[in-house]
Amino acid sequence: EVAQANRPDGVDLAGWRLAGRLDLAGRFRGLLGVPRPADLIGMGDLENWLRFLVAYRLLAQGGLLMHSACVVHRDEAYLFMGRSGAGKSTISGLALEAGLGVLSDDMNALTAAAEGLGPPQVHKLPFAGTLGPCITAPGVYPLRAMCWLRKGQEARCGPMTAAQAVARLAVCAPYVNTDP
Repeated sequence: EVAQANRPDGVDLAGWRLAGRLDLAGRFRGLLGVPRPADLIGMGDLENWLRFLVAYRLLAQGGLLMHSACVVHRDEAYLFMGRSGAGKSTISGLALEAGLGVLSDDMNALTAAAEGLGPPQVHKLPFAGTLGPCITAPGVYPLRAMCWLRKGQEARCGPMTAAQAVARLAVCAPYVNTDP
């Protein structure tokens, strides 16, 4: 578990055998400290730190790091969001079995289209989830749909209001969703 403290000019992190700082004012800089360099490899601290840096760097550029699964069908991206255990890895595994591409079942980048024209774009990131590295080549795909996954007794599908979509995007934007 990592504690996050927000400052006007950045963010501080602290956890078991980990301390870090991200400076957002002026030049974008980050610092990660661990007791022994070997701790970075075995505990995944380096990957978690990189996720943290990517989240804030994307935000500074008008994008979001999304805790989501992304399936690619006919060169369009379908982003599946939901709380842990909602079925993101399951739907990604089913998509792979059906011959569809999967960017990730864990973390994806969402940015505005080039020059603000067209749909938002979903970018493959090097962060792997339960499925590990997926088979789809790195790339950028236009967002066709966003879906909110929720466990339930029956299968159903319905539209989201704009307010629901924004709220759910915020919930699925790790690190920055706790930053005022």
